[in-house]
Amino acid sequence: ESSTLSVRQRHVKNRHSPEEWEHQKALIERLYLDEDKSVEDTMRYLKDEKNFVVGERKFKMQLKKWGFDKNIKSSVMQLILAKATKR
Repeated sequence: ESSTLSVRQRHVKNRHSPEEWEHQKALIERLYLDEDKSVEDTMRYLKDEKNFVVGERKFKMQLKKWGFDKNIKSSVMQLILAKATKR
């Protein structure tokens, strides 16, 4: 059942305006960054509670656009490691 739903969702064009994204920004920040929920859990909450349905690729692009990144960039990590090995 869930597999047919995800296939169907992929074909639905859920285009949200920049204003609609901005309206969800604080909630996404709280769920994804503050509460450390996964992308999947955050998307599920938005769908179930706010009827804000979005594809994973678009969602991740929006996170990147806002700078909502949980991981240390590899370039930053390389700097940290380089400094640590110099000592």
